[in-house]
Amino acid sequence: MLKTEDLKAFYGKAQILNGVNAEVNRGEAVAILGPNGAGKTTLIRAILGLVETEGKVFFNGTDISSLKPHERVRLGIGVCPEGRGLFPNMTVEENLLLAGDDLDLAYSLFPKLKNRRNQLVKQMSGGEQQMVAIARALISKPKVLILDEPSMGLAPKVLKEIAGVLKEIKREVSILIVEQNVKFAMSFADRGYVLVKGSIVKEFESKEEIEKLYFT
Repeated sequence: MLKTEDLKAFYGKAQILNGVNAEVNRGEAVAILGPNGAGKTTLIRAILGLVETEGKVFFNGTDISSLKPHERVRLGIGVCPEGRGLFPNMTVEENLLLAGDDLDLAYSLFPKLKNRRNQLVKQMSGGEQQMVAIARALISKPKVLILDEPSMGLAPKVLKEIAGVLKEIKREVSILIVEQNVKFAMSFADRGYVLVKGSIVKEFESKEEIEKLYFT
């Protein structure tokens, strides 16, 4: 579905990614785990074509490395960016409609948003805003959903609700999540990679393998 092959990324003369090989298959959720400064967000930007890169990015078996960012997104890549990327002075529904008109999908995933559809986003909690961001990304009907640190600053109760939604949708929408919060990511991810200083240092082929390393 989505694959990187020897992907390198640069900011000016500084090399941030050192030949990353990672893959997300259809119907699965894959986690990229790592500390601050590991290059996780840069990996997302490289996949989307937002930074200078070498190497290849494949989508559905096609090399998309030469495509512009908007062309990659049109193929079916949805993004929930770090910071959420919402418009705070617009209502929940106005933010959702920027991505598409399937409001029923958004409200079925996050029912509380329907009751607050006319509320300004800036008046909502961080957890509610994250729900809006994820719902907006899904309204565009992506084939792959990329999430950048969605757990940041959120309460455990909210994370459990969001994880439940992501677990529910992954059969229809493949998921790539970059996270520091291992417990949250692995509550729905099937396998993962550990990224440190721009390099993949460990690949986990099962949730059980990750849990054994981190939680025992």
